[in-house]
Amino acid sequence: MRLLFLGPRRWLFPQPPVRDLINYVVDSGHYVESAVWGPKGAMDEWDPPLKGQVHEFPGARHSGDEKPKSGLRSFLKQALPGLTRRIISVRNSVFSLANIPRYGWFACLDRLGRLDRHIASNPYHPARLREWVGEIIRSGNFDAIFAIEADALVLAGEAMPDKPIPVVYDSLELYTETFRKRELWDISIKYHERSHARRARCVIIQDADRARILKEDLRLEKADFFFLPFGPLGKESVEGSSLLREQFALPPETKMVTQIGSISHTRLSDEIAFAAENFPPGFVMVFHGLVLLPLKELIEGRSIDKVYISQTLLSYEEVEGLYASSHIGIVFYTDSNLNDYYTVNSSYQLAAYLKAGVPVIVRKYPVWEQALARNQFGVCVDTPAQIPDAIRMIDADYETFSLNARRAFVEHYDLGLYAGALVEKIERMSAITA
Repeated sequence: MRLLFLGPRRWLFPQPPVRDLINYVVDSGHYVESAVWGPKGAMDEWDPPLKGQVHEFPGARHSGDEKPKSGLRSFLKQALPGLTRRIISVRNSVFSLANIPRYGWFACLDRLGRLDRHIASNPYHPARLREWVGEIIRSGNFDAIFAIEADALVLAGEAMPDKPIPVVYDSLELYTETFRKRELWDISIKYHERSHARRARCVIIQDADRARILKEDLRLEKADFFFLPFGPLGKESVEGSSLLREQFALPPETKMVTQIGSISHTRLSDEIAFAAENFPPGFVMVFHGLVLLPLKELIEGRSIDKVYISQTLLSYEEVEGLYASSHIGIVFYTDSNLNDYYTVNSSYQLAAYLKAGVPVIVRKYPVWEQALARNQFGVCVDTPAQIPDAIRMIDADYETFSLNARRAFVEHYDLGLYAGALVEKIERMSAITA
């Protein structure tokens, strides 16, 4: 079987579950090509490469290569950021509408392929991307296309040759109408996503709750869903890393409570830091990842001495060791949107903690309560202020919580539980089409 994995670089390269799936398919004896676009991240050269043949969109550059901009536009962006965004949005909308006669509605996707909304410029014009993907599809003689996220689904559909190829749509984020901004690009990508999702032979989603939301959002009368929790391959057990202890000179007996990944208001990181004031003796709070709020200033203002912040750039393999070095993990998401609310099967942070046998503290949402009722791998809290009590509860019976965490991963979150059935499903799809 010949497969094409198609998606933005930020999903195919750094995300262990996606990379593990691609490598699993290759190791199963199938031929795989991957087509990626988007600026290169700082860690691309550090992580294990994707197996199979990889196509990179010509002109891919490092996300930090942008030259400092000067002039009236830069001045306005700094002085009047809100107004400037509105002006740019209107300009992009007018440009897109003006090009409809030439490119059709596809012209509206002038931001397609963007790695990050914060990157000012986008060298990846959708018309060029469509042509590039079309050439790969036509020359590859593929049995199926695996489209990761809406941008890839749209590209695959728009570049599809006269003889259709089965498309598997892997929806990792619930970008519903209420989640996205109501701009021309968002309306257009949703229009295209709905159109091409109806033609997808299979839609991969993490669980039944997210499938229900996606089905309503894409207005699908029927869909062949395959449930695939967002977790890595189990393989061998994970060994803890000493990086954080060495970085902060923490004694061996100190127990680390960690939050790894996005350190932000949406992860309630500031409130978690404040709760550290009341941690039991011998416990500290360690944050590691991309800090998106002035956390250092906040804790210094309250003289909190049990909080440490690490922004050391590490490969994902090294970060896996950080999860394992934790005594307890904190996996918090807000309930401000459906994507963050229904994360019990779509959180890589949760799966990584459980793989290492690390108990977790999570928000008290019904979906999380149901998961903990089944597996008892952690404790639910209503607010971050309750974290100290949750720490005491877990630490009082730590061995049981740790065994339950590892068992939950082995029985539910391990990618290896589902990858074989998914490959067989794609094989049957391609055989019917052939």
